[in-house]
Amino acid sequence: MTTRSLRHTSAHAMVLAQSRAPVRVRAPARANGRWRRASAMRATGGGASEDAARVQVFDPRRKVELQLLGAREELMSLIERKAPDEAITAVIDELKTLYDGEARAPARDARLLGKWRLIWSAQASTANPFQRAFGKAARNYQIIASDALANVVELGPVVIDAKASCEAVSEVRSEVVISTVDVRVGGTTLKTFKLEPRPGAGKGWVEQIYLDDTMRVSVGNKGSLFCHVKDGDAARLEEASNASASASSTALARVDVD
Repeated sequence: MTTRSLRHTSAHAMVLAQSRAPVRVRAPARANGRWRRASAMRATGGGASEDAARVQVFDPRRKVELQLLGAREELMSLIERKAPDEAITAVIDELKTLYDGEARAPARDARLLGKWRLIWSAQASTANPFQRAFGKAARNYQIIASDALANVVELGPVVIDAKASCEAVSEVRSEVVISTVDVRVGGTTLKTFKLEPRPGAGKGWVEQIYLDDTMRVSVGNKGSLFCHVKDGDAARLEEASNASASASSTALARVDVD
């Protein structure tokens, strides 16, 4: 090929290259979409709120509530299965650690009021003779009002009813003073004992370790532990396992008074 032919070919190639449309590199649609949304959010200030909505914030209170619920369910399960007292008291210790009584103020909580049935207890070595005498009662109730309470123990046809004043003296503690104890048979009062506490004696207290709508765990001033359920829940529990038949103490106010 001659020099003139080479020049003609090169010139023709240059003309063809310049006449072709330029090739445009396009980003994938998804990337462009994200870029457009990001640009719009930056322009409107909406990026921060969307990012915040996607962030899972750790709430330690929720973790404690879940642990508390787990311990509560384990306690009820152990009582229903009539587990050894040592296993039950270990779970109560866990409940006490998780339940912030000073913040929740169970002694002043309206949920404390009502009729409660004793389903389990562990008596202290210093429990009084009255407690030991009636500690195996199958039907043992405590009825709590704002300033008074009654402990009722049913022994077949015999009903023992102790009445006391009750006053919250802290967020978790109530002071209890028994005034009378009635012994009834078939609705007839056979004997009434009037108690006159001496200074420094005849009084007791109870602290709420745990309280919710249907269950409470308490400790008396002698160190005895008690687990009660609201009366309707006690009926369900008794039907399921008859756990209340193995309750080992009477109610708090009567038990722990000197």
